[in-house]
Amino acid sequence: DLIERRLIASLNESLSYPFGTYGWTFYNDCSEPGEKLKYLSLSICNDDHFPCGDGQCVLNALRCDNKLDCIDGTDEENCKILQIPKSYAKDIPPASNLTVGINIIEIVDVSEAFNSITIRFRLYLDWKEARIKFRNLRQISDMNAVP
Repeated sequence: DLIERRLIASLNESLSYPFGTYGWTFYNDCSEPGEKLKYLSLSICNDDHFPCGDGQCVLNALRCDNKLDCIDGTDEENCKILQIPKSYAKDIPPASNLTVGINIIEIVDVSEAFNSITIRFRLYLDWKEARIKFRNLRQISDMNAVP
């Protein structure tokens, strides 16, 4: 704090530079009562790089590729593509923007006697699902398969 000249936080590691994710001890009213240790990530990485937990920078394209590129392995953590909140109800359809399409594959039978027609068709439903989040998507769409 430059105004009152007091120490607000200190790093609990002996490092030359505080880049990476490390535990910092906060003093006075900067933290909640009983909660002194907070983990902060400081990075000098460019936008096209991922900041590893130890401060190392690796290309974003190498994140979540099932290969350890960060020495500490943080580039392979939290790599789920689909994040579904606990409140998500799969039986409830999306609120809006539902598009329905039908593709007639074959007219199987037409019966004038019974006033009927038999067809084979494919039904398409398309919507934007705003209740879930997609993370760590790759530029090559084949790499974005959801299990």
